[in-house]
Amino acid sequence: MVKTTINVELKWKGKLKYEVQIRGRHNLVVDASSETQGDDEGPAPDDLLAAAVGACLSSSFTFCASKAKAELVELTTMVRAQISRVEGYLRVTGMDVTLNPKFKDEEAAKKKDRCVAIFRNYCTVTESVVKGIPVKVEVKT
Repeated sequence: MVKTTINVELKWKGKLKYEVQIRGRHNLVVDASSETQGDDEGPAPDDLLAAAVGACLSSSFTFCASKAKAELVELTTMVRAQISRVEGYLRVTGMDVTLNPKFKDEEAAKKKDRCVAIFRNYCTVTESVVKGIPVKVEVKT
């Protein structure tokens, strides 16, 4: 059962560049890198996938820390996406994500173990990517 639908509209602006509007209010430019024939005027789709995975995991960890009363003073997340050719086509073949939380004090840091154990379960994006998302594609002509 679908609980939420997110609408994203893309308008082609030439070459591999698109203006993107998310949920009718967030706007950004997406463009391929110069290595892949774009002008690199915005993040590429694979950049956004890596950012979405990192942001979702970070948000889930932050939410869990808040619920556990483990006060964070800083959280830095690094995502390294590997892109390789698979059967002749470029594919994201893996991602390594490192979260580096800094807690207010030792007491807060002691509460992190529960979050470390469960926060991934609350990350919609990462768990969907890991399990594979069915994508229905239709081209109207």
